[in-house]
Amino acid sequence: MTDTKAATRSPRPRAKRLPRPERRKQLLGVARDIIRSAGMGALTMEAVSERSGASKPVVYEHFANSEAVAVALLENYLQTMVELVDSRTRDAATLDEYLSIAIDTHFEFHREDRLVVRSITNGHSPSERLNRLYLELRDASVETFQDLLQQQGANEREAHVAGAILWEMITSSVYEFAMDDNAEAARETLKRMVLGAVRAVAPKTDRKPVTPAKILAKSDALRASQQD
Repeated sequence: MTDTKAATRSPRPRAKRLPRPERRKQLLGVARDIIRSAGMGALTMEAVSERSGASKPVVYEHFANSEAVAVALLENYLQTMVELVDSRTRDAATLDEYLSIAIDTHFEFHREDRLVVRSITNGHSPSERLNRLYLELRDASVETFQDLLQQQGANEREAHVAGAILWEMITSSVYEFAMDDNAEAARETLKRMVLGAVRAVAPKTDRKPVTPAKILAKSDALRASQQD
């Protein structure tokens, strides 16, 4: 009976050969879908292999373990978000416009992605490696807000504190409301609160803002590493 079942069971479709960067992108997409549908606990190398159609050896060629897959997803998130915000804000004439576009981008991205990043870690997961990376991403975001505020004349100390506050306001609001029926109201309320907070440390925000070179360089480095 067992032999008959084995003989009639449909074989798993074999994945076609792909260039290494494309295979990596495919595997990350599969991993993202797994987390989105079943949570971080469902992310295993076996699950990635099964869902992608790639053999386990192929999956292990790209990632040492499921933790490495999650790390790659976080890095990919930062790189993608930086590129999205930078491309959409290049025509922003003021910091108000820049931050408004950035908030819209965060809400849209996380609503479409169904908060996968939050499912990976909030900085307090069992994985110390993921927690460290989460804090690195947080620090990079805070430094970016700080730089944007200093471009408008805010002093360094106040800009750093304000950068941390802005990061907390935006990320908490996005994670709380991006999937909510009141997402639009939350987004517009957040914009008003953020712009009010910005004016507390930078009364004039009419200088054309530029995405800081440091965060762009970090994004470029992450993109380059994905091509290896």
